[in-house]
Amino acid sequence: MIGGAFALTMVASFFDMCFVLRWNLIIGVPDIIWVLCSSTAMGTLIFAFMIMPPGVLFAKLTPAHVEATVYAFTSSITAAVYPLSKFLGVFINLTFFGVTTADLAHLYRLYVVQIIAGGIPLVYIFLIPTWKQVAVVVDRLK
Repeated sequence: MIGGAFALTMVASFFDMCFVLRWNLIIGVPDIIWVLCSSTAMGTLIFAFMIMPPGVLFAKLTPAHVEATVYAFTSSITAAVYPLSKFLGVFINLTFFGVTTADLAHLYRLYVVQIIAGGIPLVYIFLIPTWKQVAVVVDRLK
């Protein structure tokens, strides 16, 4: 699911870039239909796919009697990462591209960076344990 979420993020970012470059009009797709395939409409779905699997994994790995503490900790980390990623995006924009509301000429470049950055986690997604590996750890904790 997490790999699918990253792939979906890359696809949605590509649709955003196509929208900014107005490629949708070249192939004859109206803006409203195109936006339904972009990150604007897919954002909540992508967020859920990225949050739910780690939450389930942490719930399975957490020893008894500390579930609330571990869940609160992981939820806090997750809640902190999302806004920090937005600040990182602003930093990249200000440092390398300088896109502003007055000058959106290079906005598509930010989407290219977003597409590439969305693929980076796919390189190390194999580090996520399988259900069989989780079961071994859970059995050891009992």
